[in-house]
Amino acid sequence: MQGIVLSVFANGGCNAIICPTVYKSSDGRYFVQGYKVSKNIVDQARLADNEAIIEVDPQLILNVAKQVSQRV
Repeated sequence: MQGIVLSVFANGGCNAIICPTVYKSSDGRYFVQGYKVSKNIVDQARLADNEAIIEVDPQLILNVAKQVSQRV
């Protein structure tokens, strides 16, 4: 994935420098940054070996929906 450039697509609206964020890559893919979850949560999810589960703020989902609706 060398040469990929990420730009912020939407964030959770927090005032911190680091918070849950959705990034759009220069090749059109999306990447999600969120909070690590407990082993109990991970164990409840059906994940492939190359997958991870994270927690994001509901505001992030709303902000992503807003960004998508503005592009349609």
